Amino acid sequence: PAAAWFPFPMIYPQSGSLVPRYPSELIEASLEGVLLFIIMVFASRSVKVRNNVGMLTGLFILGYGVARTTGEFFREPDWFLGFLPFGFTMGQALSIPMIFVGGGLLFWASGKVGAADSSKADNLI
Repeated sequence: PAAAWFPFPMIYPQSGSLVPRYPSELIEASLEGVLLFIIMVFASRSVKVRNNVGMLTGLFILGYGVARTTGEFFREPDWFLGFLPFGFTMGQALSIPMIFVGGGLLFWASGKVGAADSSKADNLI
């Protein structure tokens, strides 16, 4: 159920109850779609980001994982799974590795790891 402070709760009549709920579809579309798109557009305008191979990809994977994990707080868990250990939903459990992969790719692309491989990337272009 939606909290009392939430400005626009939705009532889904087909759910069988008239309990106001979070519009999780709109929340996820805002986080995973609009917000991530805006972040990617601004990041792609940076010369540093464009010149480092893998930086935009890492940012997208990290951003999508964070947005998905955040959006899952507003959803009910799958009815056949319930909550997983540590109170995670399946969506959060699948998104947490994306955060680590995206962060690792950002770290690698920033030149702290694999700096010697940057000349190989230049030869591919």
